[in-house]
Amino acid sequence: MASEGTGLILSPNQQAMMLGVVQLTGSLLASSVVEKVGRKVLMAGTCLISGLSMFCLASWFLARDYSYFAPAWIPVFTLCLCILCDASGLQPISVVITGEIFSFKYRGSVLATTMAIASLADFLQLLYFKPLASSIGVHYAFYFFSFMCLSSALYTVIVVPETKARDLEDIYDDLRGKKKEKNKEISSISNGA
Repeated sequence: MASEGTGLILSPNQQAMMLGVVQLTGSLLASSVVEKVGRKVLMAGTCLISGLSMFCLASWFLARDYSYFAPAWIPVFTLCLCILCDASGLQPISVVITGEIFSFKYRGSVLATTMAIASLADFLQLLYFKPLASSIGVHYAFYFFSFMCLSSALYTVIVVPETKARDLEDIYDDLRGKKKEKNKEISSISNGA
């Protein structure tokens, strides 16, 4: 689908190689950047970029449906950008954050449950994407994907705590909203001393 109708002629082997290069680049990018910028920033940033690229792709499909000019490189570029974001942030960072948020006792169960739910969601998406896109239009499907990515970025910014170089108790205090109380206690102790 990446090169279908775009004017770009890529064989299935070339598409697979391009996908592999983009995924490898994303993985290398994530491993070199995650400790510098933090998990939360990388997760929110990759969600935001994925959402914007899905929005561009949906708009490209809509423009094409109404016979407006739409550059042929947009679908390939936006899909590569989404794959890059997936490999550099969405997949690895969600596992890292889950591993840092949950204690060792629950980590395995939480990750297994998360992976099972994600696999079920992937299965349902693959099962219903083509019939849904045929009935309502492929652009609506990609606008929905865009909305979900942008919502995930907002959720990450508002709810997900930064876990880089923090212990479990600090992270739990953030999740419970106790960070402000802890800072007030520290300031009152330092003012009284």
